[in-house]
Formats: sequence, structure tokens, C-alpha cells
Amino acid sequence: MIADDRYAELRRLFDAEKKPDDRTRLDVVCMADVRAKPIEWLWQNWIAIGKVAILAGEGGEGKSTVLCDLAARTTTGMSWPDHAAGCTPGNVVILAAEDDAEDTLKPRLLAAGANMDRVFNIRSVKEKDSRRGFNLQADLALLESEIERITDVRLAIIDPISSYLGKVDSHKNADVRAVLEPLGELAARHRVAIICNNHFNKSGGDANNRMIGSVAFVNYARAGFIVTPDAEDESRKLLLPSKSNIAPIRYGLAYRIGSALVRELDDDQEIRTSQICWETEPVKISADDALAAIAAGDEGRTAKAEAIEFLETLLASGPMAAAEAKRQASDAGISPKALRTAREALEIKPEKLGMQDGWSWALPKMPSRAEDARS
Repeated sequence: MIADDRYAELRRLFDAEKKPDDRTRLDVVCMADVRAKPIEWLWQNWIAIGKVAILAGEGGEGKSTVLCDLAARTTTGMSWPDHAAGCTPGNVVILAAEDDAEDTLKPRLLAAGANMDRVFNIRSVKEKDSRRGFNLQADLALLESEIERITDVRLAIIDPISSYLGKVDSHKNADVRAVLEPLGELAARHRVAIICNNHFNKSGGDANNRMIGSVAFVNYARAGFIVTPDAEDESRKLLLPSKSNIAPIRYGLAYRIGSALVRELDDDQEIRTSQICWETEPVKISADDALAAIAAGDEGRTAKAEAIEFLETLLASGPMAAAEAKRQASDAGISPKALRTAREALEIKPEKLGMQDGWSWALPKMPSRAEDARS
């Protein structure tokens, strides 16, 4: 009898433990009640509203200056670097742990032509009579409140994200996702595009594996981009997509880091700063191939990369008969397989010259925003 009573008590406790708290519920929606909608873009096919993107690269390649350029375009509605039409001007929130607001951040924004009334730099968290660094785990609610207060925030930049993780182990997937998922939910709730700046690790491998810390950084982000020097010209930098789950990006962009003199409207003192000088032509090399070319050096450049460069140079001045292009490629030591791979990578589509004249090759033009939207 005693044993039966003990069993009944244990059973009651077990059942009580299994019963969920009345305040705890699953968030479930029937898909019949969900209205489908297209993705909203800040920068068509590059940066999406309500999503988290990640940008990574070595130090000194201009990542923060690129982000200032994108911030300026967001605040003014200027066209994007690939000539896509600009967005409706909106506000930008910047967390910049490594750049001083007065002598670095603002001069770069001035050089990029930003509307300063639309840029807000979060520098620290005030607690009574003290200040401390912002922490994505502890202070996300404060960030959300500030976004609500500012209103019309279209872009938030976290530069670098590693400085705002607090005590999170950046190499543990679960810890990183515990930070990124609430950040992504905030982006979706307030229709804000969020770009997280990250660094490269010292190991080799493909572009996404080079991003420092857990793979959760790139896995969670809906779009990933890298910056890297051009293997043939280190002063020329490449902004290349390494991942996109929500849109096809068929090309990258090239830029150089230029110098500019800026000053406040009410001050005659000139300040020298950096600015991004974008090139007009698309870059067809992949992020992985660009990093492989850098790692291998001139002697170890891939056959594909060599063939891509050959075709870009050969066709820079205009269309050429396909037979002549193949002959010159053979003379240059480019194999037919590498030439075909390069032609496909550059999206060169043969066109018929005439009934008797054979086929021609030409580099494609920069895709327009409308063309991207239809792809």
C-alpha cells in the first residue's frame, strides 16, 4: 500500500512537471492566414529591409569606409554603386566601436555626402553616473527603443559585431545564434536592414569559412559579402558576394580608397579623410576565386582566374569574333576548358553576326535595377 501511494505521488509530480506553464505558449500561425509578400530592398538584390547581412575582410581594406558610403546613400537616396536607383531617404543608426565619432566617423560621412541629420551614432550605455559599452545581449531592448524614438530608421550598422557580443563565446554556434536571432527579429519588426561588420580569421579556405568566429555568423545572415584586394593590383579592392539566400547577385564591384578634404560648414579647418571611389564595371570573379588568387600569388593563380582576366582585357574595347578570341586565347596558353569556364562566369553569350559571319563575344553590360528585379 505504501509503495502504491509512493508511486501515485511520483506520478503526480511527473505529470505536473510535464504540464506547461499557463504563461508559456507556442507562437503558431496557420499558413492560410499568412499573406505572401515580396522582399523589400534597401539596395536591390544586395541589402534587404528587415534582414541581417554580414560584411567581412582583413583590416585596412576599407570595410568601415564602405559602410559609411552605404550609410550616406541611405540618408540621401543617391543611386547605389552598381547604378541601381537609390532608396527613399531614411535614417541610419551606427555602432562603431573602433572609430572615433569626431575625427574618423563624421569626416568619412561628410566625404560620402551623408545627410548628417539622419545619422545617429550610439556610443555607449549610460547607467546613473557611469557609462559602459553597448552589449547586444543586455541592451537590445535599448536599441529597439532608440530605433522607435528616432523613427524612419532604414539601416543599422554594427561595426564590428565582435565588439558588441559581451561575454558570448563567438566560436560557439548556440551562443552566437542566441544573439543574432533576436537581432534578426528586431530587424523584421521595425523594417530595418542590419549590416554586421566582421573580420577574417587567419586560416585559409573559402570566403564564408574565413569569417572569424562561429559559422553561425554567416549561416544566420541572409546575405554575406567580403572585401579583398585584387590579386593583380592591391590598391584596387573588390566587394564580392559570398552568400545570398534571398536573391541572385551575379557580379561584384571594384573600388579604390581615395583621399578627401572635408570641413564643417561653419569651420574653415580642412580635415583629410578616406572615401570610396567605385568603378563602373561589374566584377565577375567569385569571392572564393579572388581569395584563392590572393593566397596563391601570381604563380598560383587559377586557370579560371587567368582566363577571366584574359577575356575581360581582350573584350574591353568591344565585341570580337568568337573564332578570333579562341585563337588569341590559345596563343596565350589558355586551355579551351578554362576559356569556356571563364566565358560562363562572365556571362558572355555568343551572338550571331550574320548568316555568313559566324559568332561574336562581348562583355555584358551592368545589369539595371529593373533587370535584377526580374531575375
